[in-house]
Amino acid sequence: MNKPFLKIILLQLLLALTFACSKDQKKSEVVQMTQQQRLLVRIDSLSKLCQIDFDRNPGALNLELHQDLVKNLEEYGYMFIDTIAPKYLVKAARMHEEIFKDKQKAVKLYGEIYNLFPDFPDRPMMVFYQGNAYHDLNDTTKAINIFQFFIKNYPDHPFADDAEGMINLIRMTEEERNKLFGGDIPS
Repeated sequence: MNKPFLKIILLQLLLALTFACSKDQKKSEVVQMTQQQRLLVRIDSLSKLCQIDFDRNPGALNLELHQDLVKNLEEYGYMFIDTIAPKYLVKAARMHEEIFKDKQKAVKLYGEIYNLFPDFPDRPMMVFYQGNAYHDLNDTTKAINIFQFFIKNYPDHPFADDAEGMINLIRMTEEERNKLFGGDIPS
């Protein structure tokens, strides 16, 4: 075989391989985009079903349905780091906190949202929500530390005074709370 002919064949093989790899990469992007779109549609459908469930049965929710929504919200939030992801994770954290009464899971998610999404506009609120959840868990030391972190890092935030108020409330004795609120108030 002559050398020019061999070079042409090698060049054609190289081009074919490059094209095939490029085609596989584009195919992968389409599959990923399709997966993202499918997940968005599933979240939308589950959100509507959960809202209907809540409207019809506020006291007896279909927890399996709500858990399925949370699972999909978290999956999206961790799989696709975009502007929607932190909002979905916040929704999942709020559901853990309010529907499933799993404050520990909510605290964990608020912390992850805070760390994963530095440009999220509601990022400071993740700290505030963590402080509230720790307070609900009766972990007063962590609650106070979190609220102090909030005040130190976000002194001009509209909730900075609320964080200060929570610290003061946590530090009050039961007698002081009763005197302030005029009755038995849980700590």
